[in-house]
Amino acid sequence: MRGNLSPTKANLIQLKNQLKLAEEGHDLLERKRNVMMRELVSMIKDAQKLQEEINSVFEKAYESLRYACLDLGMEFIEEIGLSVPEYVNLSVRMRSVMGVEVPEIVKRIFRSRYPMEFTEPTPRSIEPTCPSGRF
Repeated sequence: MRGNLSPTKANLIQLKNQLKLAEEGHDLLERKRNVMMRELVSMIKDAQKLQEEINSVFEKAYESLRYACLDLGMEFIEEIGLSVPEYVNLSVRMRSVMGVEVPEIVKRIFRSRYPMEFTEPTPRSIEPTCPSGRF
């Protein structure tokens, strides 16, 4: 605080106005923090849901890959994998949350032109038979 402030009514009014402004600024920052925390919690929940979906898809994909390797052979599966081009179309855009720039990853939907994608589970006719019942 200022040490050389004369005790006048004008200075008192000025200090009261500064105090009021500081309290309003504090309240605004507190509300902003609450909004940011809600946004963060929402993003964490979305990330957890996406991680669960990714894990589920990977489990199915690896199971299908395992069956395909057993049925068709590893070398043939590698050749098929190398023949399909990689496709990555992600971009990062920034969006503003209470004046703070938050990165957001945007993906574009890719429709495959290749008929090699399997959408059905592996048919029972090509499932391998393993004496121990395990892989």
